[in-house]
Amino acid sequence: PPAPLDYHTVTPCRILDTRNPAGPLGGPALAASASRTFVLTGACGVPITAKAVTMNMTAILPTAAGYLTLFP
Repeated sequence: PPAPLDYHTVTPCRILDTRNPAGPLGGPALAASASRTFVLTGACGVPITAKAVTMNMTAILPTAAGYLTLFP
């Protein structure tokens, strides 16, 4: 079996905000049926060797009903 992973906490931070085009990994806001890819390692203290992350995703001010799908 693979070796177990260690758990290291980092200070919570905002890695992504699509509301602000000038922000880190900013806009444009996600469009219907759109797919976007974001690299989280190297941002906000997430080491480039990280194998997993814990996240909170929030959608605000939607222009229509919908859903988000997140996957590694």
